[in-house]
Amino acid sequence: MAKPVKKWAVLIGINDYGQGKSHIKRRYNTVKEKREIEFTNLNGCINDIENAEQYLTDVLKVPKENIEKLVIPCPNHLDDKGVSECSQCSTKRPTYKNIVDSLHNIAKSAREHGSGLPKRSKGDLVYIHYSGHGARVTTVYPTLKNFPDEPDSRNSTAYHTHPDKEDDALVPCDILDGGRFLRDVEIAILLSAIVKEGLLPTVVLDCCHSGGTNRHKYSSTEGNDEMVRGIEEVVESTSDDEPESRYIEEIKKYQTEDQYWLYEPKDYVIFAACQKLQKAKERNRSGVFTSCLFGILRSAPLGISSQSLFELVSHRVHKDGGGTSNHYGTYGLRNQTPLLLGDMRRCIFFNERPQAHIYGFTVVEIDTQMRTVQLNGGLIHGVRQDSVYSILPVNSDPGDGNSKPIAQVRVDEVFSGYSEAVLTTPEGTEIEEGLVEGCFAVLKSLPQQERFTVRFIAEDQPLRDEFEKIWKEKYNSNAWLALGEKADAAAFEISLQDAKFVIQGKLVDVATIMQNSLQPLPARGDLPSKMAHLVRILEHSAQYITFKEVALETTDIIDVEVFPTPPDTLQGAENWETLLPVPKMELDEKTGLYQVEERHSFRLKIRNKIDRKVHFAVLIYSPELSINKLYPSDAPYKTLTGVTSSNEGAEDFFDMETGIIDELRDAAGRGWDPIETCKVFASVCANDLLRLSSLTLSPLHELDLSQTKSGQSPISTMQSEPQSLSKYFERYDTEGEDREDHRKVTAGAPIPRAPQWQTKDISIKVTKTKGY
Repeated sequence: MAKPVKKWAVLIGINDYGQGKSHIKRRYNTVKEKREIEFTNLNGCINDIENAEQYLTDVLKVPKENIEKLVIPCPNHLDDKGVSECSQCSTKRPTYKNIVDSLHNIAKSAREHGSGLPKRSKGDLVYIHYSGHGARVTTVYPTLKNFPDEPDSRNSTAYHTHPDKEDDALVPCDILDGGRFLRDVEIAILLSAIVKEGLLPTVVLDCCHSGGTNRHKYSSTEGNDEMVRGIEEVVESTSDDEPESRYIEEIKKYQTEDQYWLYEPKDYVIFAACQKLQKAKERNRSGVFTSCLFGILRSAPLGISSQSLFELVSHRVHKDGGGTSNHYGTYGLRNQTPLLLGDMRRCIFFNERPQAHIYGFTVVEIDTQMRTVQLNGGLIHGVRQDSVYSILPVNSDPGDGNSKPIAQVRVDEVFSGYSEAVLTTPEGTEIEEGLVEGCFAVLKSLPQQERFTVRFIAEDQPLRDEFEKIWKEKYNSNAWLALGEKADAAAFEISLQDAKFVIQGKLVDVATIMQNSLQPLPARGDLPSKMAHLVRILEHSAQYITFKEVALETTDIIDVEVFPTPPDTLQGAENWETLLPVPKMELDEKTGLYQVEERHSFRLKIRNKIDRKVHFAVLIYSPELSINKLYPSDAPYKTLTGVTSSNEGAEDFFDMETGIIDELRDAAGRGWDPIETCKVFASVCANDLLRLSSLTLSPLHELDLSQTKSGQSPISTMQSEPQSLSKYFERYDTEGEDREDHRKVTAGAPIPRAPQWQTKDISIKVTKTKGY
């Protein structure tokens, strides 16, 4: 009999940073005219912890003895009810040592039963919440932050500081009294140790720099009872900050493993208050992020998916900023977008059951009078006007195929980052009670003219008849595909050649790819099972084409430049000994392709051309019919500051290495060169992007219908995990700060004035190196 899963929590809240008191240590910024850093006291962190504890005990029934609190209120502060904060709080102070010990003991208690610590076991669930200041600090981990370990006159130790590279850090209460910053590297090591013991941690960080580096100039107090949980400047590390010995061996071990271990959490979830270049704010003596999070959780059913919860919290923060009001009404925070990282298969709050990623969107608003819903997907995600979506219950798993829809909607208006849909049930009928914010919308059907036509060619008339009969019985209502007879209208053709089914793409985007990457499927055997394989391949290909066609290159908000990687920057990169810079990057005007030999490196540079911030990410569309986020690897998107009277818009760049995967080398040797497309998405809104798993390059009859074997991309910086074939996608972030004008945009319609987004395709033909 399986042991019951226990739930544990560590709650950390820091209001008192000793503002105005004398301290034994001072902290300074990194500029030449050294200025002392002041850590202002905060107002809402204790209330955040009380909010979290109340939800854990009242709703999730977590025993109080399983909750450890590390909190420090401000002296003489009163809560909203006029009660002294001190009367509510435990006495354990959130010092650096106490925080580290608490997190370390989680893993230790599971590893060493009888250690005197509460007994934790494999499969137990752990919730960790931090509310307090965040900071950027010059790194003491240069080898992990891509810096060579060179001598430094300021610090003779092996782990010296580097002024140009930063650690994101939490700020314990004793930071000016002998304490240290709790840096991102240490947090990752502590969480990895917890995961290693089979525990399932979820981390919520309500502070600045929780989602990355923050470069805003701001003061901690912004008026209207509004404060910012972060420090304006980069803090300079000192010799006292070098890593403790217990971390050094762990760091060496991790350096021999996946280089992305720090930035791509595995087997745990991190839910952060904001993105890079953003502020985490508190209002009304509570963190805006925490207030929105628990406000939604109290009204949402238990078991709400991590994706739906994330979308709702982000939408709530943007819309009303936690319900904050002024004399104009409620006002939201368009410049604070939460971030979800890690194992998104699990629900954020203590749901052991993994949930599948499936192509669909979250219902973020409902207008019962107008009988409309708002979905958080738009043109940039491939949403089509007149598409029909099934609405699933909020606590269902959209990937299990067993959830019964509670409503159906038709997309009426499509905007760049979201869409409006109307209920298809007759007016006058009662709206289903289960239709609430957070429900998941799954594509039921594209408009007839948007579906991909499949033509089956066979001289054997009985076989054709049986094929058509099975299609009408099982696939006539397929969301993506429609069976047709006309050759000129077909997107795909299935033919019978030498007792094998052969799929041919008729569209330029996939025709040569499918010809060279897919092996025929033996026709003998059970036709229904063969057709199931064929349909899954066709669905996957249709989705690939749909999202590859998302394009808007007529706008001019970014400039994209392609050029050879400077040779001096290759040294120190992974496999740099075998890498070569591209001699030159020339665009073939006829084909629209750059030609690059394998094992060569080139650079992509993106520059903001407008006076507003622009968010961008780069997707890679690969020959194995996959779509993956190529850059950035450590965040959903990058943000570029806008043009000012004194400065050009910000720019960013990254280097890519070319290669040809083993499964395509034979085809490349026959004269077919794989083509990869880097698609740059840029938007003034922080829109999410999609990722489609690789289509296996194995023979069709070996296709695993539940899990693909993801091949390495020819551009090796793409990080891809095996995922279910066909409908499974991963989503990044949610629509962000500068909401677009509410003007109707539909697929195929004229682009409105001043569009808010842009794409740019860079297509690379990768040629095979002779003798390699």
